[in-house]
Amino acid sequence: MRDTGVEAMRIHGAIYRATALAGAILLASAGAAMAADLEVLVVDPAFSPYNLAGQTATIRGIGFTPSTTVSFGATAATVTYVDSRTLTVTIPTMGSAQVTTVTVDDPAHGADTFYPFLHTGPVYYVAPTGADNNNGTSPATPKLTIAAGLDASDGSTPSQIRVAEGTYAESEIPVFDRDVLSCGWDPNFASRDPDAHVTVIDAGHSSFVLRSAGIAAASAIDGCTISNGRRDGLGGGGIVISADSMVVSHNVLVGNATAANGGGVYFITSTSYGGRPTVSRNVFIGNRAHNKNGGAIGLYADYDAQQEIRVNVTGNQIVGNRSFNGRGGGFALATGTYAGYNVGTLKLSDNVFEDNSAKTGGGAAVTLFTFGDLYDTSMQNNLFTGNTAQGTGGGAAFEGSGGIDGRMAGNTFAGNAASPNLGGGLHIDGAMTLLPSFTASDMILWGNAGGDVSGHAESAVEWSDSGVALPGTGNISADPDFTGGAMGSYYLVQADPNQADSPAVDAGSDLSTALSVDALTTRTDGASDTGVADMGYHYGAPA
Repeated sequence: MRDTGVEAMRIHGAIYRATALAGAILLASAGAAMAADLEVLVVDPAFSPYNLAGQTATIRGIGFTPSTTVSFGATAATVTYVDSRTLTVTIPTMGSAQVTTVTVDDPAHGADTFYPFLHTGPVYYVAPTGADNNNGTSPATPKLTIAAGLDASDGSTPSQIRVAEGTYAESEIPVFDRDVLSCGWDPNFASRDPDAHVTVIDAGHSSFVLRSAGIAAASAIDGCTISNGRRDGLGGGGIVISADSMVVSHNVLVGNATAANGGGVYFITSTSYGGRPTVSRNVFIGNRAHNKNGGAIGLYADYDAQQEIRVNVTGNQIVGNRSFNGRGGGFALATGTYAGYNVGTLKLSDNVFEDNSAKTGGGAAVTLFTFGDLYDTSMQNNLFTGNTAQGTGGGAAFEGSGGIDGRMAGNTFAGNAASPNLGGGLHIDGAMTLLPSFTASDMILWGNAGGDVSGHAESAVEWSDSGVALPGTGNISADPDFTGGAMGSYYLVQADPNQADSPAVDAGSDLSTALSVDALTTRTDGASDTGVADMGYHYGAPA
C-alpha cells in the first residue's frame, strides 16, 4: 500500500506543477501568519532497552498542548506536557526488541510522526582495554574496535553498542540496520556522559568515518566525537547516510572533509527506499566540502522519489564550516539535474549558523534544480550570523526553478555578508515558485552586508524587521537593539529602565503561544516570551 503522507505530497506536487506550467508566481496572501501546526522534530533519546520500565524521553517540536497524545507504534505512552515545544514521555516497554514510529497527535494542531525509535535488545561493549576476539557481551569482555562491536550484532534484532571513553583510530565503519552506536560511557560502563567520557573516532584523513548500512536501514549514532574523516570521490567525510533513516544526535563532528557533498554528514536519497534522517543537537566545527555543497551537512536528492524523504535538522551548533566551490557552508540541500519531480520535506529549526562560508548560501542553501521539484520546508527559530557568500544569500539562499511550500518564522539574520544587492541576509531566487500557503514572518533581518533581503524575499516577508522597508503586512524597519546575554549576542533590549524596549518586542504576527515560542526568550533575564510574540530568534529559556 502506498504511504498516504507520501501520496499527499505527490498530489500537492502535481498541483504545484500544474499551476507553475500556467506561468503563475504564487506568493503568500497578506495578513497575519497562521498559528503553528504540530511538528515533531526529535525524540531524545531515540532508543531505549525494550524491556526496561520507567525510561523517559523528551519530544521536541512545535504546536504541543496539554491535550497532545503520544504513541510508540500502537502502544500509548504516558505524557507530561512541559510547554508548546516540549513533552516528556514514559517510554512503554515492548514484548520484544523492535523499531517503531512515534506518533504525536493533538486535537487542535494536527498530528506528526517521528521515525525511527529503536527499542533495543542485546548490548555489546567496546573499550580501549578490550580485544576483538572477546565476545563483547559484557563489560568484562569488551571488543577492542567499534567495527568489531557493531559486527557482533546479528543485524536483525535492534542492538546497542556501548563505547567507552578513549580514542579509536578507525574508518569506514558500517552502522547496520537496527544498530545504535552509543558513545560516552565510563571505563566500567557504569554511567554515560559524552561530555565527561569523550569517545573520539578518528579516521586520520584515511577515509570517511561511519556509514549507514542496509536496505532502508534504521539506526542511530549518539554522543561520539567524529573527526578527520575524508572522502574524495563521493560525499560524506564524517558520516554517510545512503537512503536510510538514521538519527545522528549529540555528536561533535570536527575537521571532516569531502571533495563532493557533505563534509560532516552526507545524505543521498533513493527512488526505492527514501529515508528519514534526523540530525539533532550536534556540534559541527571546521568541516569542509571542497568541490560541491554542504560544508557541514549535505543532502543530495538525485532521484524522482517514490518513497518518503524527510530530513530533520534541529538544535545544532554549526560553526566555521566551508563549502569552497559550492553552496551551503553550513547546510545544503540540492536536487539532482538528471531526474525531476523530487518531492520531500525539510525541517530546519532551532539551529545556530555562525561563521560559515560558501559561494552561495554562506549559512544554508536550498537549491531545486528542476522545474518540477517541490520541498515542503519548515525553517523556524534559526540564528544566522557571521556567514559569508561570494554570491547570493550570506545567511541563507533558496535558488533554482523548483517550488517551496511551508513556513519560515522567527529566524534572525544579522551580520552576514553577500555580494552587493544579493541578499546578505536572505535570498529567494525570483525564478522559484512560492506556493500560496508559504509564509515568511516574524523575523529580524538587520545589518547584513549586501542587503538584508533580495529576490522573492522582498515581497514574501511579513511581520518582520528589516534594514530596508518591505511592503508586506506588519513589517517594520527600525534598529532591533540587539544586546548580549548568557547564550549569545542577539537578545532584544527590554525591561531596561535606562532604554526603550526594542521595536521588535511584542511586534510579531500573533501571540507567543500561537507561534509556539512561549517557552523561549529574547530577554537577557531569561523570562519566557508572553503576550504578542517578539520578532526574531528566541533563545532556549534557562532551566
